[in-house]
Amino acid sequence: FFLPTIMPPKKEEKTLDIVVFGATGYVGKLIVEYLKTHKDAPSFAICGRSQQKLKELHTELGLSNAIEIIVADVSDAAALTKVVKRTRCVLTTVGPYTLYGEPMLKACAENGTHYVDLTGEHTWIKQMIIKYNETAMRTGAIIVPCCGFDSIPSDIGVFLVSEKLSPAPLGSVFSVFSMKGGMSGGTFQSGLAIADSDAKVHKDAAGVYCLSPVKGKQPSWMLLPWLQLSRRRLLAPFIMESVNMRVVYRSWGLLQS
Repeated sequence: FFLPTIMPPKKEEKTLDIVVFGATGYVGKLIVEYLKTHKDAPSFAICGRSQQKLKELHTELGLSNAIEIIVADVSDAAALTKVVKRTRCVLTTVGPYTLYGEPMLKACAENGTHYVDLTGEHTWIKQMIIKYNETAMRTGAIIVPCCGFDSIPSDIGVFLVSEKLSPAPLGSVFSVFSMKGGMSGGTFQSGLAIADSDAKVHKDAAGVYCLSPVKGKQPSWMLLPWLQLSRRRLLAPFIMESVNMRVVYRSWGLLQS
């Protein structure tokens, strides 16, 4: 998301491949379970603010003694710096990111550590670009927000379609997803945090090209539900459509520039 202009720190300076920050949360636990059985066997540690909960997770998942427990809190900048200096990449699930995301992103950007999160808070992303883009480019840190359902299917899907059709120009992409379930508590809290942001933050993040270094044509919007008669389904705009569009245009803009 923020592309480096120099080589990242030498691998020998880092003792871990990945630190999962917020490992005891719902999504954090899923990530740890995935990493535990990953065929490439990355070296990773679990990290969070409660040593007791981290120990319980370590035991529950039957993690090996080689998988370290690291205690750190977003309010402790020195602790976060120690964490990021030890790892090549931080995967953080600690949100709402508008409230709790900046300290870890800042530490990663300043220390050349790659960063991945699950945010869908485009207003916060815009502020992070304004504050830390130049820092990340200088240190070689690659900052990749929105690595959950928002916005991987949209971002990677559009990229692959464009790549497949190249060199023909890509006019528009219409994606359809079948979904079930409701809004998580974390998503709800993120929405409240965005709504509570000040007017300047919302102004900075206005427009679908607000995250992109390059401006393009205004997209068409699907504003009303419509019935897909052939499949007896009702299609409606996705609540996160506006965020996913901004992320897609950010990726497009970086590739263009």
